[in-house]
Amino acid sequence: MKSKNIAISFVILTIGITWILWWGIVIANQYGYLTYGTPLMLVLYMIGGNTIPIIAIILLLKLKEMTGKELIRKIFGFKQPIRFYIFIIIAAVVSYVIPIVMDTSTITAPLYIALLCFQ
Repeated sequence: MKSKNIAISFVILTIGITWILWWGIVIANQYGYLTYGTPLMLVLYMIGGNTIPIIAIILLLKLKEMTGKELIRKIFGFKQPIRFYIFIIIAAVVSYVIPIVMDTSTITAPLYIALLCFQ
């Protein structure tokens, strides 16, 4: 396949699958078959939102640009020293989990409201 054909295939598949899934959710919701928040709706919504990497991986494997092992190694390979990853995990635990466990967190509004107050 030529690179132009690959790009066209990527765009058509990505937009097509995403729109089919999302408009399917909308139409099913309008007729009462799939209500908001149900597990099936959320799965379809997440697949639609992640169509770009899914199609990219499928095209890479189909075109034999990479083997499955090379692709997994490239996706999950560490690009920074391990101490940075450990620091991020510890920071997330300290800032989110500990206040919840100690029952000292009180969420009165979404986080973006706090960002809007600084204007």
